[in-house]
Amino acid sequence: MKKIKFFLFWIVLTFIINSNAQEVLTSEEALERHKYIEKLIKNIDAEKEPQKYFSMHFNALDLIPLIENNRAYILDFYHHRGYKFRLLDHPQESLNMYKAFFDHYEKSAPYLTPEIKYEYLRKRSFDYRGLALAYEKLGHLDSAVMEHKKNLKFTDHMKTIWKPSAINDYGIFLYGSLKDRDSALLCFKKAYKITERDFPRHFLFGSIRDNIANIYIEQGKLHEAKVLYLDNFTFYQKVPNYMGIDYRILISTGVKLIKVNLELNFLNEAKQIFTKLENLENNEGFRFSSYPESKLKFLQAKELLLSFQNQTKQAYTVSKKVKQLSDSINEADFLMRNTMNSAVNDLVLERFRKNHNLEKAQKESEIKNQKLKSWIITLVFSTVLILMSSLLLWRRQHIINAKSKQLLAEQALEFSALKNEKLSSEIESKKRDLSDFALNLSQSQEWAKSLSKKLSDLKQTTGRARKKMLDDFEQELHNKISFDQNTQEFYNRLDELSHSFYKQLKQDFPKLSKTEVRLCSLIRLMIDSHEIATLQNISLSSLNTSRYRLRKKLNLSKNQNLDDFIQNL
Repeated sequence: MKKIKFFLFWIVLTFIINSNAQEVLTSEEALERHKYIEKLIKNIDAEKEPQKYFSMHFNALDLIPLIENNRAYILDFYHHRGYKFRLLDHPQESLNMYKAFFDHYEKSAPYLTPEIKYEYLRKRSFDYRGLALAYEKLGHLDSAVMEHKKNLKFTDHMKTIWKPSAINDYGIFLYGSLKDRDSALLCFKKAYKITERDFPRHFLFGSIRDNIANIYIEQGKLHEAKVLYLDNFTFYQKVPNYMGIDYRILISTGVKLIKVNLELNFLNEAKQIFTKLENLENNEGFRFSSYPESKLKFLQAKELLLSFQNQTKQAYTVSKKVKQLSDSINEADFLMRNTMNSAVNDLVLERFRKNHNLEKAQKESEIKNQKLKSWIITLVFSTVLILMSSLLLWRRQHIINAKSKQLLAEQALEFSALKNEKLSSEIESKKRDLSDFALNLSQSQEWAKSLSKKLSDLKQTTGRARKKMLDDFEQELHNKISFDQNTQEFYNRLDELSHSFYKQLKQDFPKLSKTEVRLCSLIRLMIDSHEIATLQNISLSSLNTSRYRLRKKLNLSKNQNLDDFIQNL
């Protein structure tokens, strides 16, 4: 009887344990929980509380696969998150969100009504642009070109502002990243013609005009640039954007107009524009103190105007204010970016831990289901098992032994997983250290170029100003005298960290040179193309040539992305 009572008690206990297993959320419950998280996240300042923001973002992201039959809600989530992370300067997460948007749209398109599809025309164009900007920020310029061209094709037959906007965006990319000034100017002029004809009061019209004027400045066409800047200065005072008159853009345009007037020796016109900017704070209710970047540009224009009038003492006083404000802005920006990057790295590791715990919970759930099936079978044959008590005792002992072995195996796997996680964390830490070191080194080399320009300016300066510039030059040069040693130290650390990667690369592609192997390692660390060019002391066009030769040696097809291929080695 004791054996029978023990057996029945064990069956009841097993059913109780399995009945308490965690239930999976329904689609409606997941949607309500997601809406609640979104409501909370709107009240979080991502720049001040990045860790809290990203934690809630990942919680919301986990719920998306559980939400069914609400395609527009999911599309809007990915669309807004892609834009949010672009504003927060996190291109990789922005890229992930935009890709998810297009993947989900492709799956959802057959089920969307024509009205909803029309609504998503603007969002799709906007997100093509977002994808291109994210790729550009990450240094994947080939992919950025593809996304820009997709947007151009997508908007080609539209009679909306999105068409000139897509052309203008491609021009900005050609001008800023590819340094193709002539092609960029053609894009800007094409967008200008469409906007002037169809949308003359749209804010984009001023932006395009400003882009053309900037290129004219580089080409030495100062009179043509002056006309465009003057048109824009009038335009921005009359045409508001979606938030009203944008005084920051108005000030930026005014400062450019002052500079070009001074270069043309039109002092009176420059002074008139400066007076109008000065009166903004009094007449328009605008406050420079609320916009440090605008105040900095205003002070720089003031310094330039005073210097042009040979008011050296006043110009020097303003110059000190410019330096102080500039240092303050740079320091605040540096602190904010460090805080954000630190929080994201911590959360990525936490994300891995959550995934690991989730997989562990799924395995435990499978084991519980197996146990439940086993006990159902045991219940059916309970009469036979009770009569065969000796067999029951043997089976119970066998189960205990199996559980012990299983527990030992799980503990061994858990220890191995923790060890691997720690090793991965250390490797990622070393990679970040090396990436930071590379960034500092590239910035120092940019400083060297700036120093060369100062030397050229020094040769053209006379009198007391020459002595002061010479003292500043000597002090700055003394502070950086030992810089060149860092280049070799960086490559030594790069070679040490990438030893296994070099070995595998040489084994698969023995024809690669040492320089090409190092280029692969720099791409693998996701270092920006501009910084790689600076580290190798070559131009961006030379780097693109090196990338093209590397693609040929790696036998890549036209459709294969070089960066993705190296990341997957």
